[in-house]
Amino acid sequence: MEYKDLKPSENNYNFNINVLEKVWLEKLKIPFSTKSMFKVLSGAKGFGKMYLICLLAWFFTVNFLDYNVQLAKYTFASAKDSYYSTMTKVINDLVNHGVTINEAVEAKAIKSFNSENRCEWVFDNRRVIRVIGFDNTSKWEGVPTTIGKWGMFAIDEVIPVKDTIIDEEAYLYQLFNIVIQIVRE
Repeated sequence: MEYKDLKPSENNYNFNINVLEKVWLEKLKIPFSTKSMFKVLSGAKGFGKMYLICLLAWFFTVNFLDYNVQLAKYTFASAKDSYYSTMTKVINDLVNHGVTINEAVEAKAIKSFNSENRCEWVFDNRRVIRVIGFDNTSKWEGVPTTIGKWGMFAIDEVIPVKDTIIDEEAYLYQLFNIVIQIVRE
């Protein structure tokens, strides 16, 4: 497959592969250097796992016209709070590298939603970066994208630190069902 076959976007707000490489190397240096379908990144609190997830979510979505992202945590409330602030931090940090995503968000070219029941960024061609929780699956499970496919599904804190999983079988079923949907799509 060639780069042009990936449907590159003409307006990536200056967030190109060179910027991704520079920021990625500054942040993590070596991880993700091998090819595989699934990536698992383990590390202590403050290691930068969520930052990397958000950095990649922005990169892939702005660079490819049919790429959509789901960012998950155990609960929607937790996901909304942490992903929204980290996604905002990432675009603010990218300003130092000449990336203009923050300007697009401010100008509403990329619409940002952060409310009790919706947290997402919607692009002018209907691509979306959507924040989800395992506690609100009825709002997103099995829902297709408006354009393209779900290209990235990221889970931070798969097993909640403070919450207790009441029904482990149901939890595992949801987790595997999500992964199957992403792979199938």
